[in-house]
Formats: sequence, structure tokens, C-alpha cells
Amino acid sequence: MKSTKTIAVGLLTFASTFSSHADEFSRWTWRNPKPLGSTLYSIIHAENQFVAVGAYGEIVTSTNGRTWTIEAAGTTGRFLGVCHGDGLFAAYGFVQNPQGSPAFLANLVVSPDARNWTRPPHNLPSGLQGMAYGASHWVCLDTFGNIRSSPDLAGWTLQVPAVISAFSELIFAQDKFVAVGNRGVIMTSTNGITWQEQDSGTTANLQDIAYGDGKFVVVGGDEMLGQGIILTSENAEDWWIQTTDFPLNGVAYGPNGFTAVGGGGFGTDCGSSMNSSDGVYFAAGPEGCDSGLTATPNDVACNDEVCVAVGFWGLLAVSEDGLIWSNNQEGTSAATLHATATTSA
Repeated sequence: MKSTKTIAVGLLTFASTFSSHADEFSRWTWRNPKPLGSTLYSIIHAENQFVAVGAYGEIVTSTNGRTWTIEAAGTTGRFLGVCHGDGLFAAYGFVQNPQGSPAFLANLVVSPDARNWTRPPHNLPSGLQGMAYGASHWVCLDTFGNIRSSPDLAGWTLQVPAVISAFSELIFAQDKFVAVGNRGVIMTSTNGITWQEQDSGTTANLQDIAYGDGKFVVVGGDEMLGQGIILTSENAEDWWIQTTDFPLNGVAYGPNGFTAVGGGGFGTDCGSSMNSSDGVYFAAGPEGCDSGLTATPNDVACNDEVCVAVGFWGLLAVSEDGLIWSNNQEGTSAATLHATATTSA
């Protein structure tokens, strides 16, 4: 009798000896590349560590941006973002709703240390796109463009219905929440409850926002046109606009000022980055693969020494100047692993 088994080359290996029992197929351990190879969407630096989250419930942590530990989130749902506030890390995104509408349900886990994660009870009706804590409130953006607030992560109240645009990200800085999104939408609030729309001066899609040295910096662009945009403001109300030669997905404030990352579309190309000491005048690093960004980055975070970019194919790249990057994956790049091997006996 002939038996066949299929093994995903370079991605996963069995955690136990081959068995005819079905439950043996549920235990897998990631082997190559290290620490992982699936897409990472977001990263922050808080409590002296980097925390990054990804497409299939991945959470990885690092104290230096170079050595990473995979944490157990207890879910395989997608994480689109991670934030820190009120003594907690919160990773958020969506899971498929097996019952139908809404198509995506909230995926939310919290941790005091980024290692031990639990699911808090909540009344969130749909997936989450952004979250931040400030003014004694948590604020979230859902995937339909609504803004909700909560004092405790459990009871959420709708504050702004989805009548303006789909949001991408928000932060709390300079004693205010600032939310950004598609078609140039920017909204601000001092309490997370009452919101005011600001005139951004653009209709471009805005992807991320950072604050540092008295300035807000927002980045975005248009992947189809291959163009990017940077907005700078001291008050989140009056914005100075400049364009770039490639779309930007993430921005952070670090040891060399503001670092923005982006580049090619849909994760198939290498990435690029820009750096600015003042948030106004940005210098571009090497284009494409010469930058060291071996896949398109989705986000970036910095501590006092380095910045870390995360993106497609498990990209985890470190830079000391925001322009030249070193990928910290070990093993064969996940971007090259598409085949499976079949063994027969």
C-alpha cells in the first residue's frame, strides 16, 4: 500500500513523529525562516521592548530589535495593530465571522508584559483597525470607519459613526487623539468622545501617524500611482504637505528624528525609507533592495538606539540611521518558499 505525505518546505515541520491520528497534524513548529515568515502589520516600542504583530495571530517581542521571541496569543485571527496604554499592551484586528454578517469580528487580546495574553470581554461588534489610550479612555477605529471609546476595554460606546471615511491609525499625543484615514481624513479629540474633523489639504490615503519633537507627521500615498505623501503639523490642525516618489506605510520618531518606510506594492518588491531630523525635510535612502529592506515594510518603531521595520514575508529589519537596514531573519527568505515536497513510500 502506498502512502503519501506533503511537507511545506522551509515553513513548518512536524512537532511529533508522523502518525495516522488526525490530532498529530495540529501540532506544528515554525522552523525556517526564523523567527517567522508570515506578514507582520504593526510594531511599537514600549516598556523597553519592541512588540510586533501579524497576519495569523503572530506576536513577537524583542528588547534590542535583533533577537526575537515568539509569544502565544491564543488566536490565529489577524492582528492589524498593537498599542500600549494604562499599563497594558493591546493587540487588535479581526477574525472571520462564521455566522455571516458582519463578515469580521473584533480580535482583541491584552497583556501586562507582552508575553501573557488574554482575551478581555467586550461588546465590540466588528473588526478593529486602530487603537490608542489617553485621557482615561481607550479609543478604537473599526474596519467600517466608526470611532468608539471605552474606559475599561469592556464597554464600548459609539462616538463617531461611519459617515466620513475608513480610518487607518490613531495616536494620543499633545493631550489629544489624532485619527487619520482614507481620502485625507484627519479627526482630533481631547477626550475620545467629542471629535472634530480637520482640513488636511489632501485627498490622499493616509496610513500612519507619529509624534515627536513637538510635531505630528502623517504618511500615506497611492500604491497604484506609485506616489507618497508626508504631512507635518505642530498642532494637528494646520498641515504642511510634501510628496514622495514612493508610497509610505509607516512612520516613527527615533534617535535620528522621523523615519518613514514604504515602497513597492503588495509585498512583492523591496522597500525604501526616508529620514528627517525635523519632520519637515526628508532624505531618501537607497532605492529598492539596496536599502536592505528585502520586502515591503508595513510599519516602523524606534527606541533610543535603533528603528525596526516590519512587513511582508516576516520582514524584521533594523537600522541605526533610518536609511540603511539589516534584515534579522535567519534562514531562507520566506519570499522564495513557494514549493512543497512530496515523499512517497
